[in-house]
Amino acid sequence: MEKIQFFGNKRANILATGGSGSGKTVAACNTFFKMAMDGGVALGDDIRFDLIASGNSAGGDIHDFAEKYRDMIKGTLPVGSTDDHIYDFAFRRNGERLCQIRWMDYRGSLRTTDYDDGDWEHFFEMLERATLLIYIISGELINDYISIKDGSLTGEKKALKRIDISEEVSHINTLMEKTKELRGSGDETPVLFYVTQSDYIKYDDDNRKLEEIISFLRANELLKKGRKILCCHSTLGRDIRLSEERNNIVAGFAPEGFEIPLMLTVGYALSEAGKEWEQEENAKIDAAIAEQELAVFNKMEKKGALANQFQTRLLKILKMEREDIRRLEYQIQKAKEEIGELKVEQEKMKQNNTLKKYSQDILNYVRSGGYACLVDEKGDRVPLDEFFK
Repeated sequence: MEKIQFFGNKRANILATGGSGSGKTVAACNTFFKMAMDGGVALGDDIRFDLIASGNSAGGDIHDFAEKYRDMIKGTLPVGSTDDHIYDFAFRRNGERLCQIRWMDYRGSLRTTDYDDGDWEHFFEMLERATLLIYIISGELINDYISIKDGSLTGEKKALKRIDISEEVSHINTLMEKTKELRGSGDETPVLFYVTQSDYIKYDDDNRKLEEIISFLRANELLKKGRKILCCHSTLGRDIRLSEERNNIVAGFAPEGFEIPLMLTVGYALSEAGKEWEQEENAKIDAAIAEQELAVFNKMEKKGALANQFQTRLLKILKMEREDIRRLEYQIQKAKEEIGELKVEQEKMKQNNTLKKYSQDILNYVRSGGYACLVDEKGDRVPLDEFFK
């Protein structure tokens, strides 16, 4: 029997939402360079994960990412994106395609005031279709929260920073409510709070950074019950030095951790939990198609109701005469299909087990880096393995 390949049908949708200047463009660029141009990431000596660009805009995307990365090496950070962009990638393990990825980069989500109805409809469709809900938070904002908490900021500066934090939290809460509206009140889609450019945070230790991110979420009541909550961060460099305006890199550019949101998303898509998400996603698509087909059918039925009455009576007579023959043909065909379906199901089971193993490989990679953690609604850490169950 010819081997049936199901891996190519797996998909993950990454929606990066966050304010202007939160680091969405920098995150996309550094992720692509690490995973595509720099050869990907390795787990031990035998396993390597990487990306390739796909889709109609692949050539332009590769050039755009390369130019932005060159600029960062030369010391210039990308200017905040003013356009929405969708990137298509293929995620691979040792050269084998495991998953198709659609990365959707939006210029500030709900902050945008110049969207027309079509733009908003597209944004909300992507919000509904995202595999994970990824909210990007600037490392500067977390550092401002820490400075308010430890008393480093006072007076007018403290008041202004509190407004910035309140605005960010309000946007996140609104997006969460909109997501619940789109997906239903029982939605339990995992949430990833992703802090970009965590080099702004005054502490060097990765674990301390994660603790402060959790503290920020807890203090602002963003740890919602019934959802798996992930926290992660990335840094432009352990010893990064930026200009006073913070738009130029003086020295120390050595990005780390930018691939973690991508790895978490793909690992989830390949896991048992991701399989349930995929089934729900396919059901939504099937329901939408069925609704459209029903609308067309109803329109046609109204136009041809009278003409169809005679045809219906004739078909009933023919059906009665041929019923025995069709029943026999159906039984034969059903037997053939059951044999074929059994072989297909066996092959699917084997490959699903393989995908779960690959998901575990990704988990092991993420866990080894120390850039991510899973927390409950109280802010207590739980084993990262729980995310994939």
